[in-house]
Amino acid sequence: MEFKLKGEVQVSGSLEDLKEVVISWISELNKDILLRGAKTPEDGARIIDWRIEENRLILTIGSGRAVRAHSALLRVRNFLMDKLGQYRLGVRGLKAEEV
Repeated sequence: MEFKLKGEVQVSGSLEDLKEVVISWISELNKDILLRGAKTPEDGARIIDWRIEENRLILTIGSGRAVRAHSALLRVRNFLMDKLGQYRLGVRGLKAEEV
């Protein structure tokens, strides 16, 4: 069973200047973090679409059988909390709705 989720991660500052860095983070998330616990890549979650709007990162996440979209959004938040600290930014909120 596959789910799609539209998620929003709110950050304490603007992400517009970090667009190139966010591209590499999304790639790392899709290749490693969101596949953990899945036997095949099809069973893992993946970020299908994303965009930056000021201090928000808006994501569309598709899930597989092993990693659900809601769990994947929490993994994204935890990953970003670590990475954003280097830029003196933090995660301030998280929203999710099914598509």
